[in-house]
Amino acid sequence: MSKPAATIALFLASFACHAGPAEMCEIVRGGVIFALDEDVTYIGTITKPTDPDSIFNVAGPFGNKISPLSVWNTYGIFGDPHGEYSATNPDSKMPPIIYNNGTKIGRLTANESMGPWVKLKDLKDLCKDKM
Repeated sequence: MSKPAATIALFLASFACHAGPAEMCEIVRGGVIFALDEDVTYIGTITKPTDPDSIFNVAGPFGNKISPLSVWNTYGIFGDPHGEYSATNPDSKMPPIIYNNGTKIGRLTANESMGPWVKLKDLKDLCKDKM
């Protein structure tokens, strides 16, 4: 099983279903992401790249690599591979949470012990073009 497929399988296992990448993308589509920092900072949506708030919009505040609010900023609080609140830190105990329709559906994290979870890179690779 490929690494992204394994990630998807673990993410979906917590939903008690046996779905593939398309179903995972459907589950997270429209999701809203909040950091677990002191302010519970809003850090974007899982929507099409043309949405101003999308984490896939490279021109927007949540999708570009230099914004302090972006999970793609490797020097920022939410994208630093060593950051406490980062989506890319495999040791983070406080990674961002994804909500959809007011319900917590999982965490955006590289920490595989934080279930249910999905890795940022896998989310981009598998879902960016399906939004």
